[in-house]
Amino acid sequence: MQIRVLLKALIVLLEGLHAESDGFYAQVGFQYSNITQDNATSKVGTQVVQTPYKTVRLDQAFPSPIGTNWLAPSATDVKFTHQNNDNPATKRIQNLKTLVDWDGKTDINAAKTGYEQAEEQLIPKWVAYTIESANTKIPNAPNQVIGGMLGNLGVATRQVELYRNLYKLNQIQFSQLQSAFWTFETTSRQAAEALGFDQVGLSFPQGGSTTIPSLQAQILNLENAANTLTTALVNALTSVSNGNLVVKQMHQRQHIDSTIQQVSSQVSVLAKATQEVLSKYYKEHRSEFVGHYTRTIKKYLPAMQHSYTRSNLYGFNVQVGYKQFFGS
Repeated sequence: MQIRVLLKALIVLLEGLHAESDGFYAQVGFQYSNITQDNATSKVGTQVVQTPYKTVRLDQAFPSPIGTNWLAPSATDVKFTHQNNDNPATKRIQNLKTLVDWDGKTDINAAKTGYEQAEEQLIPKWVAYTIESANTKIPNAPNQVIGGMLGNLGVATRQVELYRNLYKLNQIQFSQLQSAFWTFETTSRQAAEALGFDQVGLSFPQGGSTTIPSLQAQILNLENAANTLTTALVNALTSVSNGNLVVKQMHQRQHIDSTIQQVSSQVSVLAKATQEVLSKYYKEHRSEFVGHYTRTIKKYLPAMQHSYTRSNLYGFNVQVGYKQFFGS
């Protein structure tokens, strides 16, 4: 019906042009197209894949110690042959105090080097004593030893943010320190998510589920973040700008000292100790955690789902002009 109307309109136009002058001309073309549009989408299905690692619930694989409440030892609890001023724990405290009391004017390198040497000697002893203490307090239950260590590690990890807020360490204008705090807290949140905890922050060993390799990786990440934080805290005590201490207030310097001794170093030591006992347990009980396990994942199948849309298009090409001839 529409085509007929258009044709009639063109005929009228052409007649009018011819009647006006023989010099006018018109050319008319008619077009018709039939179009088919193909809309293709991926088809989503499922795929069963095999993994060599079993996902375990942490509170079942590594339950909290039964009948005892083991607390991780502090640096001052570590037993040395010489329980006097000639052991790494005591030297560490003394050198940290020198750093805290520093006025920013005198040479502080000796105290800083002394602290670093004492720390290097202390940490391995502290790790070994932590493992010994846990095994003594929780005898003949290696999985509960791991559970106890994970529980203490979770507490120590959460205390980092507690100390940061309690002592207002986030107000210290030292970019390296703030970056280290941010990295530690980000690592803690990522670990919590990776291990399946519902809340932000680690709550070992309650809840959560993961594979042993994933658990080992997250604990190592926490250790590295804690080491970075401890280094930044020490650097905050020993940094000067234009001849002045970066951290001037004595109470802030004392709070940094407390954070190093009671929190950041504790996380590092617990992470090291936990990795050691977990690695040993994993080797001895590997069959409990390794095998052929399956899980279902989404898969976009190669087959496509097609839908077709057909349409007809009509059109006219009209060209109108005027010709004038010259000559005798």
